[in-house]
Amino acid sequence: MRNCIIVVLGNRLISENIHLELTGRMDVAISLRRLLRATRSYKNIFIILSGGASNPLVPISEAEVMKVYCLKNNIPEKEIILERKSLDTIGNAVFVRKIIGLMKNIDVVYIVSSCYHIERAKYIFYMCFGDRYNLNVDHCYIALNSKYSEKERKSLIKAQNFFAGIEPGDISSIETRLFIEHDLYKYQKM
Repeated sequence: MRNCIIVVLGNRLISENIHLELTGRMDVAISLRRLLRATRSYKNIFIILSGGASNPLVPISEAEVMKVYCLKNNIPEKEIILERKSLDTIGNAVFVRKIIGLMKNIDVVYIVSSCYHIERAKYIFYMCFGDRYNLNVDHCYIALNSKYSEKERKSLIKAQNFFAGIEPGDISSIETRLFIEHDLYKYQKM
């Protein structure tokens, strides 16, 4: 039997407590995990909680807040993997790709986010993962407001510009560009 990963993308914290949108994403991931366990299709199901400390006013990472929520919802700690370096969706994909690259027998990578964000997340994860992995973006949280559509459109164009000239799956070139050109990462060490 194969293994699968559920990746939950973080969302900027406003306090040290989980907020509504992040709770929605987590609930989708937890429901998906239950469904996958019921089908017994996978030997192991791991949940990667992806999100760093993107709000300088909140001293905890999004991943850590999501982990607390997982534990309160009876997800075994041994199935939880934290990714705490990312500060945006490109970072989510780069750092999650590096984690998954060290794992064996991964059949499917499920990406969970808010529905308004899923098109951009799908593009970014495809660019970072290429055809090596089966990516599934069919599970998303329906956020109550849709004020993000114009912001998302602009963010997708910005992401397309970031990946211009890079082949899908070329994680080495993507990571180099991340730490040289991306405003959120260029002062960090590779």
